[in-house]
Amino acid sequence: LAAALARREFLPHFQPKVAMHSGQLKGVEALARWQHPQRGLLAPLYFIGPLEGSTLMAEFTLAIVGQVLERMLAWREAGLPPLTVSINLAADNLAERAFIDRLTALVLASGVAPAALVWEVTETSVMRQLSQSLTNLGRLRLMGFGLAMDDFGIGYSSMQQFARCPFTELKIDRAFVHGAAQRPNRQVVLKSALELGQRLGVHTVAEGVESEADWRLLRELGCDMAQGYLVARPMPAEELIGWMRRDRRRLRALAGAA
Repeated sequence: LAAALARREFLPHFQPKVAMHSGQLKGVEALARWQHPQRGLLAPLYFIGPLEGSTLMAEFTLAIVGQVLERMLAWREAGLPPLTVSINLAADNLAERAFIDRLTALVLASGVAPAALVWEVTETSVMRQLSQSLTNLGRLRLMGFGLAMDDFGIGYSSMQQFARCPFTELKIDRAFVHGAAQRPNRQVVLKSALELGQRLGVHTVAEGVESEADWRLLRELGCDMAQGYLVARPMPAEELIGWMRRDRRRLRALAGAA
């Protein structure tokens, strides 16, 4: 893993997030991949576990963020509309003040506005070292960054933590989204989560949207954005512009836009 970091073999792919009322691209989530010299492109399953809790995790995250910032500047030069990019923060990184200082310095030096970035954290990562994590989340929000609670609904105190933290986005876990159109019990969870987001004035994002039936249900319930294979699979940065041009009409039709 250390050698892979030194050789810049870790790279971000990007999965689109689209507005459900219009089908318009609103943002992307950066998802790490390992371009292994022998085994090809590897998903996080093969490397995130060993990285977590190690001293390499901070360098890995900063390497991914650095590449994301480069891509964002390139997209801006290419004339793409403003997009937000979501990036996951690990529990150990979130609780470490020195890492947050390095992270924010990297962004501020890049010329990318903090508001264009959304840091995604899970309930588990917040709970790991609660006091320091809450402090750092507050610092990031005060600097203008967006904050998302990822995998909302799967933890024992998701609602409590969401209310305590200055989140701007709520991401509903795939476990409650996939197949919800055919499962009334999942619809109850979805409706509750979306109503919470609406009352708190934060953006709601459904993960794992893979069927038109689930899309229609989420749209009826007032979900703001969808992310999942129905929209697009994660893709290399250079494919994003082509995807936008190719799928624009399909997504507008899906949203029922004029």
